[in-house]
Amino acid sequence: MTPIVALLYDFDKTLCTTDMEDYAFIPALGYTPAEFWRKANDFGRENRMDGLLAYMYTMIAECRAQNIRLDRDFLVRCGHGMELFPGVADWFGRINEFGRSQGVQVEHYVISSGLREIIEGSGIAREFREIYACEFFYDGDGLASWPKLDVNFTNKTQFVYRINKGVLDVSDDKTLNDSMPDDSKRVPFTNMIYVGDGLSDVPCMKMMRAYGGQAIAVYQQENRQGVEDLLAKGRVDFIFPADYRAGTDLDATIRNIIRKMAIADALAEEPVEVGLLVNASGFGKFRAVVDTPLEVNLNMTDLNCQAVVALCQLTAPYMPRGGQIINIASVAAFQPIPYINVYGATKAFVLSFSRALNRELRSRGVRVMALCPFWTRTAFFARATTEGGESVVKKYVAMYEPEQLVQRAWRDARRGKDVSQFGFVARFQTALTKLLPHSLVMDVWMRQQKLQ
Repeated sequence: MTPIVALLYDFDKTLCTTDMEDYAFIPALGYTPAEFWRKANDFGRENRMDGLLAYMYTMIAECRAQNIRLDRDFLVRCGHGMELFPGVADWFGRINEFGRSQGVQVEHYVISSGLREIIEGSGIAREFREIYACEFFYDGDGLASWPKLDVNFTNKTQFVYRINKGVLDVSDDKTLNDSMPDDSKRVPFTNMIYVGDGLSDVPCMKMMRAYGGQAIAVYQQENRQGVEDLLAKGRVDFIFPADYRAGTDLDATIRNIIRKMAIADALAEEPVEVGLLVNASGFGKFRAVVDTPLEVNLNMTDLNCQAVVALCQLTAPYMPRGGQIINIASVAAFQPIPYINVYGATKAFVLSFSRALNRELRSRGVRVMALCPFWTRTAFFARATTEGGESVVKKYVAMYEPEQLVQRAWRDARRGKDVSQFGFVARFQTALTKLLPHSLVMDVWMRQQKLQ
């Protein structure tokens, strides 16, 4: 059976740019969004009513008062002018295809406090296996007369459980609440990714983090600070600008998460042996910490450190005696480096983690080695340029070819080393960093790179 990975989305300000009612429904009433929402919220507070039931009641009352026919067709048409974030329109097809390439089936779900009918008019409704959103019941004349479903901020989590168990019918509470063995649940929590934009998504985000899934917050500039606060408080795993186009950090990270989930599923499904694991993914930024967006630094630590730990821990139990793990660190691991600060610190982590893990796995006959390259001619440095095309690295003491590093790494791995370095300059510099005060080492680096 093909493993399933479920992507769960809020909708307003997650897939589209603002509250979905603001595009066409509220203007049809002659209100501004601020006026309508103030009216609905005041009504809810005055009557101590659930905020979403209050806005649905206000929709019915206002349409009735203005002789506007509030039927399903009208609401679906209100979704036609919705503005989606960049890349959303072709996002689902791209991610589905990537999932297939990894041996998993990707499914998409909406869990939103917006209106299902408006989502149905958005042009992307067909991409979702199920849409859980507020919805009206329509009377014999086809007019909205009662809330059929209310998806408020806290009851969103029940729909996560429905997806987990495969009980998608909201009227089926018995099966939802029946005991079910974990291995019978259709989509494990560990195969879920929740994408939202703010406080209304926190219950689902916390649920993901508690049960082994992944939580991602996307933002526009105006809500960036609130999303950064979610990250700082540990409520989400990643934050990104709301840009779903191919090649963005959001796109790359979700692909990496799906890849990791696919590997975990493959290892759990059938007996396998992994003879060699090479952790070579990583990125760096040549910029002061305070001048680098917070999400970039945190995403760097996630990829350069968390992914290494995850893949080592997932893979080690399946490695026979003689198995080998090679983690790509850097000569930067041996010294503090201003302006490549976070990158250097992550590589120091990889070096320390690899050497200690090598000792832990010795009794299993599995070896772990950290490869610590010096400047090496790769795309890493081809991309290290300013907007004007000028290299951000001002001086290369030496530059080696990738083939030289690989040959040395294989030789050192066969000899059972836990650290590999190639080149006299690299080894000499490492030795100096052990002898000289690090304050002096940093001064030399700053002068080499013409930094203030």
